[in-house]
Amino acid sequence: VDIERVVNGDLEISKLVYYHRHGEEDVLESYLEGWAQAVKDASKVERVAKIMRRSRYDIISEILSVTRDGARPTRIMYKSNLDFRQKERYLSCLLGAGLIRIRTNSPLVYETTELGVEWLKRYRKIAL
Repeated sequence: VDIERVVNGDLEISKLVYYHRHGEEDVLESYLEGWAQAVKDASKVERVAKIMRRSRYDIISEILSVTRDGARPTRIMYKSNLDFRQKERYLSCLLGAGLIRIRTNSPLVYETTELGVEWLKRYRKIAL
Protein backbone atom coordinates (compact mmCIF):
# COMPACT_ATOMS: atom_id res chain seq x y z
CA VAL A 1 0.00 0.00 0.00
CA ASP A 2 1.41 3.36 -1.02
CA ILE A 3 1.98 5.69 1.97
CA GLU A 4 0.96 8.75 -0.03
CA ARG A 5 -2.38 7.16 -0.93
CA VAL A 6 -3.01 6.34 2.74
CA VAL A 7 -2.17 9.90 3.84
CA ASN A 8 -4.51 11.29 1.19
CA GLY A 9 -7.26 8.86 2.22
CA ASP A 10 -7.33 7.22 -1.23
CA LEU A 11 -7.55 3.56 -0.20
CA GLU A 12 -9.03 1.16 -2.67
CA ILE A 13 -12.14 0.23 -0.75
CA SER A 14 -13.44 -1.70 -3.73
CA LYS A 15 -10.50 -4.14 -3.42
CA LEU A 16 -11.31 -4.72 0.24
CA VAL A 17 -14.96 -5.40 -0.59
CA TYR A 18 -13.97 -7.73 -3.46
CA TYR A 19 -11.58 -9.76 -1.27
CA HIS A 20 -14.22 -10.05 1.46
CA ARG A 21 -17.04 -11.08 -0.89
CA HIS A 22 -14.95 -13.68 -2.67
CA GLY A 23 -13.74 -15.35 0.52
CA GLU A 24 -10.13 -14.32 0.07
CA GLU A 25 -9.67 -13.62 3.77
CA ASP A 26 -5.90 -14.25 3.69
CA VAL A 27 -5.46 -11.66 0.92
CA LEU A 28 -7.76 -9.27 2.78
CA GLU A 29 -5.81 -9.74 6.02
CA SER A 30 -2.50 -9.20 4.22
CA TYR A 31 -3.88 -6.07 2.55
CA LEU A 32 -5.12 -4.69 5.88
CA GLU A 33 -1.78 -5.42 7.58
CA GLY A 34 -0.02 -3.53 4.80
CA TRP A 35 -2.46 -0.67 5.21
CA ALA A 36 -1.88 -0.55 8.99
CA GLN A 37 1.89 -0.45 8.47
CA ALA A 38 1.51 2.31 5.87
CA VAL A 39 -0.54 4.36 8.36
CA LYS A 40 2.21 3.93 10.99
CA ASP A 41 4.87 4.92 8.45
CA ALA A 42 2.83 7.94 7.37
CA SER A 43 2.51 9.18 10.96
CA LYS A 44 6.29 8.83 11.40
CA VAL A 45 6.84 10.82 8.20
CA GLU A 46 4.47 13.53 9.41
CA ARG A 47 6.25 13.79 12.79
CA VAL A 48 9.67 14.04 11.16
CA ALA A 49 8.39 16.59 8.65
CA LYS A 50 6.97 18.68 11.48
CA ILE A 51 10.34 18.77 13.21
CA MET A 52 12.12 19.58 9.96
CA ARG A 53 9.78 22.47 9.18
CA ARG A 54 10.49 24.40 12.37
CA SER A 55 11.69 27.90 11.87
CA ARG A 56 14.45 29.51 13.90
CA TYR A 57 11.76 31.38 15.83
CA ASP A 58 9.87 28.17 16.60
CA ILE A 59 13.05 26.72 18.10
CA ILE A 60 13.71 29.87 20.14
CA SER A 61 10.11 29.74 21.38
CA GLU A 62 10.54 26.12 22.48
CA ILE A 63 13.79 26.90 24.31
CA LEU A 64 12.23 29.87 26.09
CA SER A 65 9.25 27.73 27.10
CA VAL A 66 11.49 24.98 28.48
CA THR A 67 13.65 27.43 30.45
CA ARG A 68 10.78 29.44 31.97
CA ASP A 69 11.15 27.80 35.38
CA GLY A 70 14.80 26.89 34.88
CA ALA A 71 16.26 23.95 32.98
CA ARG A 72 19.57 22.19 32.64
CA PRO A 73 21.22 21.97 29.21
CA THR A 74 20.30 18.32 28.61
CA ARG A 75 16.62 18.97 29.31
CA ILE A 76 16.69 21.92 26.91
CA MET A 77 18.31 19.79 24.23
CA TYR A 78 15.80 16.94 24.52
CA LYS A 79 12.63 19.00 24.99
CA SER A 80 13.55 21.29 22.08
CA ASN A 81 14.64 18.41 19.81
CA LEU A 82 18.13 19.80 19.19
CA ASP A 83 21.51 18.17 18.85
CA PHE A 84 24.43 19.33 21.00
CA ARG A 85 25.83 21.86 18.53
CA GLN A 86 22.45 23.41 17.82
CA LYS A 87 21.74 23.68 21.54
CA GLU A 88 25.06 25.41 22.17
CA ARG A 89 24.51 27.83 19.29
CA TYR A 90 20.99 28.77 20.37
CA LEU A 91 21.84 29.11 24.06
CA SER A 92 24.79 31.36 23.22
CA CYS A 93 22.59 33.50 20.98
CA LEU A 94 19.80 33.76 23.56
CA LEU A 95 22.25 34.60 26.35
CA GLY A 96 23.78 37.35 24.21
CA ALA A 97 20.34 38.75 23.41
CA GLY A 98 19.34 38.74 27.08
CA LEU A 99 16.40 36.37 26.56
CA ILE A 100 17.81 33.77 28.98
CA ARG A 101 20.27 33.91 31.84
CA ILE A 102 22.29 31.45 33.89
CA ARG A 103 20.49 30.98 37.21
CA THR A 104 23.12 28.73 38.81
CA ASN A 105 26.52 27.55 37.66
CA SER A 106 26.72 24.29 39.57
CA PRO A 107 24.67 22.59 38.31
CA LEU A 108 24.29 24.74 35.23
CA VAL A 109 20.67 25.97 35.01
CA TYR A 110 19.29 28.37 32.40
CA GLU A 111 16.25 30.53 33.03
CA THR A 112 14.11 32.75 30.81
CA THR A 113 14.46 36.46 31.63
CA GLU A 114 11.58 38.95 31.73
CA LEU A 115 12.62 40.07 28.24
CA GLY A 116 12.47 36.43 27.12
CA VAL A 117 9.01 35.98 28.63
CA GLU A 118 7.81 39.11 26.83
CA TRP A 119 9.34 37.88 23.53
CA LEU A 120 7.60 34.53 24.00
CA LYS A 121 4.20 36.15 24.66
CA ARG A 122 4.49 38.32 21.56
CA TYR A 123 5.67 35.44 19.40
CA ARG A 124 2.79 33.22 20.50
CA LYS A 125 0.37 36.03 19.77
CA ILE A 126 1.57 36.46 16.16
CA ALA A 127 2.23 32.73 15.55
CA LEU A 128 -1.45 31.87 15.93
